[in-house]
Amino acid sequence: MLLRFVQNTLNIPIFGGGFWLVWTLVVLVTIVFASASWFAIERPLQAWAHRPRATSDRAPLPT
Repeated sequence: MLLRFVQNTLNIPIFGGGFWLVWTLVVLVTIVFASASWFAIERPLQAWAHRPRATSDRAPLPT
């Protein structure tokens, strides 16, 4: 999907050349999207999953 977007944006047909340009742009855009996903979605969800939980008023189980 991203590859097609870059090729359509640059008006480069499939197998129409420009490999290094297309490859470089796809890698850069992938890194940007991955970073945005990490900071906007994954880190907050990990922080939420590892948050301290309320303690229980029950006595501990005997060992």
